[in-house]
Amino acid sequence: MALAIGLWNQLENQSKQRQQIEHYLATMQLSIAPLMPIKDNQLFKAQLNKLRAISLLPLESIAVYGANHTELITTGFPAELKSVQPDFTSNVSQVYQSNGFWLAQVPFVSTKTEPFLPSISDETFLLFAVFHVETALASWLMPIGIVVFGSMMLLFIIRSTLYQQQQRLQTDVGLVTHKLSQMFSGQRNVSLNEELVPELALLKPAINELASHQTKLQMQHSEIVEQLQLESLQFREQIKSLSASLADLTQCNTIFNSRVQDHVHSLSMILAQRSEMDDKAFQHALVNQVALLKMALNTPPAKANRMRLTEVVASFLPEARQWLWDKGIELNLFEGKDNIAYEIACCSEQLNTLLMALVQLAARANAATELTLSVNLYIDSNKSVMQLAITSNGDGISAQLCQRLTAEKILPLHWHEADIGIIISAVQNFAATIDVQLLDGLGSAIVLTFPIKEVAPVPVNKLSHVLLFEQSQSNLTDHASSMKLRCEHVVKVGEVNELHAKISHFPWDIAIILLPPPADILLWQQVLGQLSRQCTVKCFSNSSDIEIWREALVHEIQAAPFCLADLDKPSATICHSRPKLLVVDDNKTNQAFVQILMKGQQVELFTADCGLDAIGLCKQLRFDAILLDIQLPDISGIDVAKQLRQIPSYQNIPILAFTAHALGEEVTEFLKAGMNDVIFKPLEAAKLGQILHWCSVGQADDIV
Repeated sequence: MALAIGLWNQLENQSKQRQQIEHYLATMQLSIAPLMPIKDNQLFKAQLNKLRAISLLPLESIAVYGANHTELITTGFPAELKSVQPDFTSNVSQVYQSNGFWLAQVPFVSTKTEPFLPSISDETFLLFAVFHVETALASWLMPIGIVVFGSMMLLFIIRSTLYQQQQRLQTDVGLVTHKLSQMFSGQRNVSLNEELVPELALLKPAINELASHQTKLQMQHSEIVEQLQLESLQFREQIKSLSASLADLTQCNTIFNSRVQDHVHSLSMILAQRSEMDDKAFQHALVNQVALLKMALNTPPAKANRMRLTEVVASFLPEARQWLWDKGIELNLFEGKDNIAYEIACCSEQLNTLLMALVQLAARANAATELTLSVNLYIDSNKSVMQLAITSNGDGISAQLCQRLTAEKILPLHWHEADIGIIISAVQNFAATIDVQLLDGLGSAIVLTFPIKEVAPVPVNKLSHVLLFEQSQSNLTDHASSMKLRCEHVVKVGEVNELHAKISHFPWDIAIILLPPPADILLWQQVLGQLSRQCTVKCFSNSSDIEIWREALVHEIQAAPFCLADLDKPSATICHSRPKLLVVDDNKTNQAFVQILMKGQQVELFTADCGLDAIGLCKQLRFDAILLDIQLPDISGIDVAKQLRQIPSYQNIPILAFTAHALGEEVTEFLKAGMNDVIFKPLEAAKLGQILHWCSVGQADDIV
């Protein structure tokens, strides 16, 4: 590139020199033309030298030639050009180089001929000049300078580029080092998004992949740490819970030991009072203590089953009737309409125990002759509750007893206060509320309200037309209200004459007769006779009047009160779906063995210690079978059987002789007395089927 520039510059200089020479020769021609006539050659030569001296161009020599090619005048002609001659053949100006000199020739014409210039005529002359060729170093310095400057600039650019690349490389190395330091320190989500120099470009995906892998590992590590921390927290919570449970168990164990000691003391007191109590009272006291111990210690019951409250009430009534019979107290029962339409999850044994304790507590009222028990289930979308309420007439329970029931802590109880303990324990165990009201001179009222968690509606098989009789208008209204969901139409009657008039009004499904005090016997016989031919009739009477009604009427009379479950029973003579068995034996061991043998069987078991008690129970209740000991302390079993066969409702009831031994003649005597079979002592499990068979036979006879 520098050579090309130098050559171009050289050619440009030569062209300029040529032009300058041509212009100078033209000027010189004009300058020397006037000198042509001068005769003095020396002067002319001196003039030429002067022109050469003052020339701005490197003029070496000047020569003038004549037309005949003779040299007329010459000045300082270089030796190198001695042999060079002008081109006399050319009539035009020429400038050319030869041997490193510029040679220029210019032809011109003179019009005068001077005498001292013999060689000069009016012909053509030739001016010949020799110029030194300038080497024009400056022309080469510029391209060399440009090349040097360009090279320096190129070197500077290369150096700058290399420096920038070095700086970029150092920056990228620092960036990579920083990212690696971040990853080494455990920082998450490290990524290399910047562009790197080509030398480090391969590191970018490797570092990003390494960072991604590290992030995943850190996340997994964090998850594992969090899981371990959570498990550690759970373990600590479990340890804390177990510690609290251990403390609670320790406290419960202390309470348990204290209560066990209290119950042991109570049992000791009962045993100490054994001689002053009859067998029923002693057995009742023991049963209450066992029930209280279970309730107070919150012993887990058997698996809770879904059942209607009507079923629980029906299973509770026989024991309550028998217990109140001995006390001379009448029981009225009212049930809520929802009791039959919903099932609740409950333990029937605990609920029976609670209901019995509530009856026993209300019977503590002074001068009480009548108790009214209300069992209601209230269903609500937000909260469902079961309410048990019992009222007593007379003077009501004592203020001290009321205070004990509502006290926050369970006060020490005597052995005969087990019913109080059962109620208080039930309230505490089931988060119930208790309200006790003392009505001055009008008795007392106790209301227990229990929250119900599991409630489920059940289908109800409705009866079309039900005839309901009761003299008390308020009781009649309450009973009719409780039947709303069970019966489509309930006709309420409060007078026997009105009852007689409405017998044929509807095809009755069932008639419920709550008998009044005995009066108009003949009319009642007529009314019940007509009703029994049309529908099922169920009659109920108070314990004080039941014997009179049973003797006066041919119909089966059940002991009051009436319960809703009676609507589902096929016969008026059957109060419960399970057959009832009466065991008459003065030996408690035999009674206990029968109870153990019958445990888990669908049989309601009743006991009597002597013959007269057995006859009294049979007049009060209807049993499906009787297991009768032959040797009783008051009268023999044979006499008991004969008297029972005199009662119309017991003419077909199976009576089983219960004896340790019997000869053929004795067995014949048993059969003549009205007994159906003989069960030999000791009672074995193999004989259970024989007893259950006679129970089912007696129940079938009731249905027929």
